[in-house]
Amino acid sequence: MPDRITCNVSDCMYWENKKCTAPSIEVSVDGGGSTAHGTKEKTNCHTYTLRR
Repeated sequence: MPDRITCNVSDCMYWENKKCTAPSIEVSVDGGGSTAHGTKEKTNCHTYTLRR
C-alpha cells in the first residue's frame, strides 16, 4: 500500500505509525448503495481487522 494512505485507527492490524499497510483496502457506504450523499461520515473502511 502506498505511503499516502493514512489511518488513525491504531487498533487495526494494518496500522503502522498512522499508515495503512494493507495490500488493498475496501471502503463502503454505510447502509449499502454507492453514494455517501456528500458526507464522509457515511463511509467506512471494511479492511479493518482488530489487532490482537
